[in-house]
Amino acid sequence: MIHEIAKVNGKVITERHLDDMVLLYKQQTNTNTINESEKKKIVEQIIDNFLLLGEAEKRNIVVESEIIEKNIAEIKKQFEADDNFYDELKKHGISYDVFKKNIRDTLLIQKFANDESQKNVKITADMLETYYKMHKKTMISPEMVRARHILVGKSQAGSMEKAKEKADKLLEKLKNGANFENTAKEHSDCPSAAKGGDLGMFRRGQMVPEFEKSAFSLKVNEISNPVSTGFGVHLIRVDEKIQGKSVPFKDAQPYIEKIIFQQESQKVMKALADELKKTAEIEVY
Repeated sequence: MIHEIAKVNGKVITERHLDDMVLLYKQQTNTNTINESEKKKIVEQIIDNFLLLGEAEKRNIVVESEIIEKNIAEIKKQFEADDNFYDELKKHGISYDVFKKNIRDTLLIQKFANDESQKNVKITADMLETYYKMHKKTMISPEMVRARHILVGKSQAGSMEKAKEKADKLLEKLKNGANFENTAKEHSDCPSAAKGGDLGMFRRGQMVPEFEKSAFSLKVNEISNPVSTGFGVHLIRVDEKIQGKSVPFKDAQPYIEKIIFQQESQKVMKALADELKKTAEIEVY
């Protein structure tokens, strides 16, 4: 039995609505539990959404069916097959029609919010500069390296011991003048072998810890000693290093504009929802 928790202008809010929003909240905040105060705020958000959805429909705002279908197609891509997608809906007790309506409602509110924000949000130079000054410590481009590697795969070598032995022999050849790129093409068990072991630019957190530690400690053109990871044994050469540095205001401005627009948009829609509440019929059980 589906329990009602509130009613907004005759439209029923059920525990299913709350459960869906609670799940989303947990994912966004990376938490497993919520307290009563947080749950109350989520119910208030659902009420706001119902009011905004009703107002969007009242204003005859429409989301094209092609956009709805495109969003559903993107969600389906997360599953290995369409059958898995429909099984997931069934598992949660949601029909496809209800799912499609939920997607349509979400997109409708987003379109309404964007339209209202475009009309009402004015971002000034002072707002941009103030935000930059307040968050300057976080406006830093990350340290990055461009590296190549030769991987002696554990499975290809038969064991980590044999992989280490082969890596030692390859390192000796490199020390004696062998070309790193050609050696990678001939001996590396990584797909990057085709590009001479080139892994491109990467920042901290993108590689496994053992590999990252070695790569970021090397000097340009320096070759590492054998580095063991779950993949096997690596020989790493750093081709380029970019030090982390403060991002100039000019470069940060597009990012700051997006952040402020999002913040101001939320204020605009909250103010509109509060205004709609004045004449709405709302019951919370």
